[in-house]
Amino acid sequence: MADLQDWSWRAANAPPGSGWTENVLSGAEFQIPLELYCFYSGSELGSDGFPRNGSLWEDGSSEGEGACSLFDVTGKNDSLALLVTPESGNGVWKIIRQQDRIEFLPSAGQWKIKVYAGNEPDWQYHPFPFLDLPETDSRTRHAFVRGLLDFLAGTRRSPANGVVFQSPQTSIGKGYSGDGIPDTFFQFCSAYRHLSEPRKAYFRSQLDWLGNHLRFDGCVPWGGCRQDVPYYHVWKRPDCGMFFDGNGLWLEMQRLLYRIDKIIPDPEKVIRAADFYLHYMTENGLVAAESKQRGCEWADLLQNGWHSSLVNVIAYRGLDAAAELMAVCNQPELSDRYRRSAARLKTAFNLPLEQYGLFTGRGFADWRDPDGKVHPLWRIDTHMLAILWNVIEPDKIEPVMQYFTEKYFADEPAVPAPYLLDGAWYDEQHDDMLENTRTYGCGTASMPGRMAGPMIAALRKLGRNDVADHIFDLTVGLSNREQALWEYYDRSGKGYGAKSYIEHALTPLYAWELTEINKTEVKP
Repeated sequence: MADLQDWSWRAANAPPGSGWTENVLSGAEFQIPLELYCFYSGSELGSDGFPRNGSLWEDGSSEGEGACSLFDVTGKNDSLALLVTPESGNGVWKIIRQQDRIEFLPSAGQWKIKVYAGNEPDWQYHPFPFLDLPETDSRTRHAFVRGLLDFLAGTRRSPANGVVFQSPQTSIGKGYSGDGIPDTFFQFCSAYRHLSEPRKAYFRSQLDWLGNHLRFDGCVPWGGCRQDVPYYHVWKRPDCGMFFDGNGLWLEMQRLLYRIDKIIPDPEKVIRAADFYLHYMTENGLVAAESKQRGCEWADLLQNGWHSSLVNVIAYRGLDAAAELMAVCNQPELSDRYRRSAARLKTAFNLPLEQYGLFTGRGFADWRDPDGKVHPLWRIDTHMLAILWNVIEPDKIEPVMQYFTEKYFADEPAVPAPYLLDGAWYDEQHDDMLENTRTYGCGTASMPGRMAGPMIAALRKLGRNDVADHIFDLTVGLSNREQALWEYYDRSGKGYGAKSYIEHALTPLYAWELTEINKTEVKP
């Protein structure tokens, strides 16, 4: 078996600009330098429904055909990389990682290996697949590209129904998890505007599947596209509260589809998805959420539902999106209905606790029990999205940001940003959803995508660019240095949980796109 390790040394010591190549005999197998764990042969799906790019940061294998770039996405921009191209034969190959060994197995025929300098695919050979990337410095641009490469690696065609969907992870060896709608939302906001039309169509197929599987009451599935079996409870776990965020996120993506590509949604589905929130809006104007653990199901939500500040922020955004979409569909009465409902929710949301609102004086309480007990945890994405989406009243922004700034930077985490500014981040009690309910340790975790993305965009909206630049720089560095970004990070920056989370690799681009979306908003 040929060993490219010695070729690496020869290439590194070759005269500058020599374009070192070597012809490889038919059917040879190559051991690839371990650092060249990333591969890319194209942006489309293969005939097997799997992506034609990925990264072997874990044991596993992938098959493809045609030219293939092998590179280290975390390396420097002048790092060694390889382009393997078939000169004859059918051009089929397989790449395998087993522990600390990566092998490239080409089919019979002549192959050529070219050494090039870079930490991305050889764009002199492969067509660049991303459109209209922001103009920025090379370090930030590489973080954008790295996130988008992870995005491509997370695409799958469902074996159950043929629908193409986005997974939260890029894992090859351990298989792919489900297709939860929050992960879809983060990826959609980050990537959609920069994709080719075929790639956009893939995304729309997943959104169509979700819209075609609304529950009897209009609830958008949390996921299930992969198995063609919709589920409506967060994580499908019995010990977690239900998050009614699917509807708001789906409605917002429908709005973005119209804004970006002038695609008019199915008005019936928009109405059903928006009316879902009206079904579960309690007398005080807030949307109730379910706790399976506490015995509160959809049937008795109006009497026994919990009030989540995050659910209500997302519900407001969904109702606002529905109002805009109904205006596009020439339905002014329905547009006005959803706008008035959103305004009612906003008013209730901003009321102080003693008036059965959620404002504590320094932020919004995370949850309120059916019996009125308040869980005053300070959740970061709730507040940043409330600022970004104009849910918070203007006079409350300054106390919220003052508390955030003082508390966050008093013990700044190495990786931005934790789920909770108060609560489990400091006291380790893990009560990040409902009291005594633990969700995969989120209460002590930084999750860059869903927390740092809206944080950066909200800070930019408020003109606090020095703080936004600091946090943005940390996310760029994280994306550029991690072989596979962890699901969670502790305060020291150590990763744990699952790998590799696409939303975190996309954090710099997610923050950028949320900022750009906000610039198009009608000011309140």
